[in-house]
Amino acid sequence: MNRIAIVDDNQDFLALMRMLLEEQGYVVETCSDGSRAFEFIKNWKPDLVYLDIRMTGASGWQILDQMKTKPETQNIKVIVTSAAAEELSAAEPELKRRGCDILLKPFDIDEVLKKTRRFIGPLSP
Repeated sequence: MNRIAIVDDNQDFLALMRMLLEEQGYVVETCSDGSRAFEFIKNWKPDLVYLDIRMTGASGWQILDQMKTKPETQNIKVIVTSAAAEELSAAEPELKRRGCDILLKPFDIDEVLKKTRRFIGPLSP
């Protein structure tokens, strides 16, 4: 089963991503509270996380650090999302080293689907 978690404090982004990915047949859960995000990810164990870096409660950077240092979450694929192009560009080498990808907002739907398939493959029949 291809499970995708979307962690973002923007409700419109969550709704759009959920609709887009569920239409493709993925199982999607969302979390809008940065302070709960790591526990949500650890308990639900998605195959892929779309993770906003600028959130309330805990930043995406803090959540990513937690994920990559804990054995139960360190192998979960992560695509970091943000409209902060300069911040992501500066962090890109470190993100790539950690096996992460970047999705800039606003995004292209085809790009989301391409990145999703690249990270977790096409849907299982």
